[in-house]
Amino acid sequence: MRNVFLAVLVMAVSVPCIGRADEVLTSANKKNPSNAIEFQGQSLRLAYVAESPDPKDGRAINEYVPVGESLENWTQLIGIYHYPHQYDSKSIAGQMVKALNASNPLARFQIRESQDGKRVMLDFITWETEKGITEFNVFIFQKHPEGSGLIAQQYALRAYGQAEGLKFMEDLRDTRNKSLEAVGNFTFPSLTRDAKQVQ
Repeated sequence: MRNVFLAVLVMAVSVPCIGRADEVLTSANKKNPSNAIEFQGQSLRLAYVAESPDPKDGRAINEYVPVGESLENWTQLIGIYHYPHQYDSKSIAGQMVKALNASNPLARFQIRESQDGKRVMLDFITWETEKGITEFNVFIFQKHPEGSGLIAQQYALRAYGQAEGLKFMEDLRDTRNKSLEAVGNFTFPSLTRDAKQVQ
């Protein structure tokens, strides 16, 4: 499922919980990216750094997973994505929803916009029955602070197994709003293009 939405982020852009835009934008202004971060008491390590091979394209990806987990088997994920030639947060969120509906028509989602119109938050829950994966995602889309396109910031939770997935969805009824608020107020690390930062 990570691959599905990673592909959406990479390909689609080619064609009370949100918080203030300037608060999260400061995260992208940090001069030193971090290869280890803390979120809600969980330590996550930088596990993936990639950028487009075409220097004119300029897209880049960073992904963090909990210490001891991998990109193939994780329970939490934080991602930062840069799209220097995209400027419409609502459009990217809409394209992601279309891809979500195509892969799982029963998936639930919600889109919110900050009062100043500078940030769009998309959250959704989806599942893959055959693989026994259930996933909750939150994305924040906003302009890059230096004016070069958009930054997308992601927080994802994942459960494995049918019974675990059902419990995950039940628990989410009580934890969703808290998670949205935490993500909306989180200072995401700046994006690095240095693969040597991967732990």
